[in-house]
Amino acid sequence: MPRWAVITFGRNVDRAGATLAVVHQLYGHGVAVAGFLQVKQPGAAPETVELVRLAAEGRALLGVRTEGRQRGASCSFSFDAHAFATCRSWLEADAPSADVLLLHELSKLEVEGQGHAPALTWALGLPGDRPVVFCARAEHLGQLVERFALTSEPVAYLEHHAPGADSTRFAADLAAAVGLGACGHE
Repeated sequence: MPRWAVITFGRNVDRAGATLAVVHQLYGHGVAVAGFLQVKQPGAAPETVELVRLAAEGRALLGVRTEGRQRGASCSFSFDAHAFATCRSWLEADAPSADVLLLHELSKLEVEGQGHAPALTWALGLPGDRPVVFCARAEHLGQLVERFALTSEPVAYLEHHAPGADSTRFAADLAAAVGLGACGHE
């Protein structure tokens, strides 16, 4: 059964910034993190989203906001399918040296089996007990859990938008789950 953890967000939260803060907390515990963040390119018009590799240098253009939704599209972004494949190749290359795999910004696209869904399926199917962390808006969590058949409890959970949310505790729980940090095996 895969080990997983999740960070959920409400609307109007700097999700990339909040997730990067958690990643830095994990680094502070000695946890090696592989995966990617989705970040908006500041000042880009139209709005542009880029993927940033965590374990090594790497960036890939993911998508550009389009005028309205395209027919049959889940959202108002036009995505580069090659970028999703690039992210998966980053995960595959970086996973052997990682304690935790992180996939940022899962959404309706992944609920529909598209976007980063193949990368998440691959990561959850790896042998061993390396946790896979995914980040999503809170409104998509139930659908993602169902879609990816996550029947076990998460090893750590951060509801970022909730009062009293504690990213420090989340990072410590995740570090302990991989045998680092608070459990005394540093």
